[in-house]
Amino acid sequence: MSGLQRLLADRFQVELRKESVPMPIFALVVAKGGPKALTATKSAAGQRLNAAFGNGRLDAIGMDLASLAKLLSEGQTGRPVVDLTGLTGKYDFHLEWSADTNSAPLSAASGGSQQPSYAQDLSIFSALQQQLGLRLAPPSSAADRLVVVHAELPSAN
Repeated sequence: MSGLQRLLADRFQVELRKESVPMPIFALVVAKGGPKALTATKSAAGQRLNAAFGNGRLDAIGMDLASLAKLLSEGQTGRPVVDLTGLTGKYDFHLEWSADTNSAPLSAASGGSQQPSYAQDLSIFSALQQQLGLRLAPPSSAADRLVVVHAELPSAN
């Protein structure tokens, strides 16, 4: 039991239980026809990832696909994304899609705010498949969550 859980149990008589529930996710997988436009990076060992991400654009140098899955999880798909491609290298690539104006980019992309016309109506799902030869499959996976079984108002000090 963590210190926070102990504090909640002492102060609010909180009882928690852990349960495993099905959770909708996306699996990043290789599309039919295989990956494309993923260039194995020629960067030196230990070189940091260089990526410009935002406004419907991702320019990546030395990015592994687990990092791509994490970026997609953070505001692009509405669900957690896990990398199940089996591709373990680091890649240089460019990806463009129709940006969701309701989600804030993780970092400012270089260049203007205009998108090329071919990306105007291209979802992140279609862009991944057409430009990189990857797709997002919608399986469900079990995830642990804490459920509050009981809680009381704190007593006066």
